[in-house]
Amino acid sequence: DELPSGAQSPLSLPAASRHSDIQRDLIRELELRGVTSGIALSMVEKHEPALIQQKVEAFDWQMSKAEQAVIKNPAGYLRTSIEQNYASPEGFIPKAERERKAVEETARRRAEKDAETQADRQRQARATAIEARWTALSLAERAVLEARAEGSLTPFASQALARERLEGRQNGTGHFALRAEIDKLLAAELDA
Repeated sequence: DELPSGAQSPLSLPAASRHSDIQRDLIRELELRGVTSGIALSMVEKHEPALIQQKVEAFDWQMSKAEQAVIKNPAGYLRTSIEQNYASPEGFIPKAERERKAVEETARRRAEKDAETQADRQRQARATAIEARWTALSLAERAVLEARAEGSLTPFASQALARERLEGRQNGTGHFALRAEIDKLLAAELDA
């Protein structure tokens, strides 16, 4: 087969042009970490890109932790870790897994927030329905319901309510407890 006029044989091209974009990127990543061009080229030709990417990522993590084995001879350590396929360092989590966990955590938080929002809406709707039911009662019906609710108060709440009434107050612990019991009775009525 003859090459078109002016075309070069792939073997006559400089070594860097014969490699894929991924390989060129890996060579550059290795060079940025101190590995010489020739050794980086040789490593990229001998090892799978995924292995090199994994070791570079682990190397960067170890450098950020200032691990002694790495900082003594960073380029040499990186080269050996690739050539001998060192196990991932203890505590190291690959970027893809960290990103997956972050996405999962974001989704979990969003789901929790959505559930809280939904629960708040349901509580608000429930409170609105209870208040609407209370408002719809006649004064006589309210008095009957209030008497039923008073019978359910704890002794402490009952005493507090009696004291508040003697003082002419319309609020306080006793009134709060009474309204809570009234709301329970109205909720049970709505559920029936």
